[in-house]
Amino acid sequence: MRTLVRRWTLEEALEPARLHRLRRLLADGGVLAIPTESSYGLAVDPRNRRGVEAVYRLKAREAGKPLPV
Repeated sequence: MRTLVRRWTLEEALEPARLHRLRRLLADGGVLAIPTESSYGLAVDPRNRRGVEAVYRLKAREAGKPLPV
């Protein structure tokens, strides 16, 4: 199942209802795109196998090649 989450400011993301939604997304193996100064980072719960596999798939990264944490 895919869930699209709109772009939120940090203050918006910390609102209880939205924070619950983000936690649920990560628990379900979802991936967050987080803007940085130079690019976007992908974030998942590193303990969630589906989330980690999703990052490998999205980045077309070679299996077994470590991801930065």
